[in-house]
Amino acid sequence: MLLRIILNLQTEAAIVVPATANILAKAANGISDDFLSTVICALHCPTVFAPAMNTHMWTNPATLRNLQTLRSDGYLICDPEEGFLAEGYDGVGRLAAQEYLENYMYYATHPLPESLKGKRVLITAGATREHLDPARMLTTPSTGKMGFALALDARARGADVVLVHGESSLIPPREIRSIAVKSAHEMFEAVDGEFDKCDIFIGAAAVADYTPANYSISKLKKQETEFTLELERTIDIIKTMSQRKNSGQITVGFAVETDDPLKNAEKKMTSKNLDMVVLNNPNDS
Repeated sequence: MLLRIILNLQTEAAIVVPATANILAKAANGISDDFLSTVICALHCPTVFAPAMNTHMWTNPATLRNLQTLRSDGYLICDPEEGFLAEGYDGVGRLAAQEYLENYMYYATHPLPESLKGKRVLITAGATREHLDPARMLTTPSTGKMGFALALDARARGADVVLVHGESSLIPPREIRSIAVKSAHEMFEAVDGEFDKCDIFIGAAAVADYTPANYSISKLKKQETEFTLELERTIDIIKTMSQRKNSGQITVGFAVETDDPLKNAEKKMTSKNLDMVVLNNPNDS
């Protein structure tokens, strides 16, 4: 009766958490001899398995064969992580973090899972940090949420994704390559090394326009008089990339504007040779 209720709900996606070696073996071979394996066998929707087990069970040849079979059958596998196991030692087998489980459910339910298949997408996210000395820096309150969300969606659409991001409390989505940087110069170098291989470049990062002209290796002491800070321009990453893009590449920028926003955003799109610009006004709710 309960099985009929579950299947009659027209389930849109399912996830098995945790997926033991036993249930992986049953699912891979069509065995349905208990409630869970019967439900899995009867489901007709995108399904994710999140394995968790002893590291020796995870690397067992039979388990590896079962995982390959499940992948070939169209199931998504959210691989376990390395860490301290219940047996008292470190190894691969810990259940993946909740953020990764959510990533895979997003992949499983995306309405256009192959719309960017075969494409490489390069995305920048978060704020850069321009240090004055070991204790102080210039930065912005950017969290990186926009760029991380774009990276997640691009991967869900089948793209090969590279995410270049500043320091963030967010966890980069699974199945993408992330490059952590600190300064605008480091972000430029990372983007410069990846740009020629990408089809789409989305500059969602809040890159500092200026950096201190001189870095002090010692903490600057408080002064009794006014303190003047000399700044110099950082390289304009998205403009530099857009000026060298080939005819098949697409570049997308972000414009944070408070005064005459639409006009300034359109000006930015033209002056930086962008194909698209996303306008944000921080004064809007």
